[in-house]
Amino acid sequence: MSTPTLLDASCILAWAFGEPGADKVEAVLPVAYITAVNLTEVVHALE
Repeated sequence: MSTPTLLDASCILAWAFGEPGADKVEAVLPVAYITAVNLTEVVHALE
């Protein structure tokens, strides 16, 4: 089992837009957490 990972908005946005490092983010998504503040920032950026 992988170690849980806390992601910030920049990680999620890099993954969503296929930016460098997206593959590393995708690898940890099954065990990732994000705070409500960072999730709000992601939703706002994707609107």
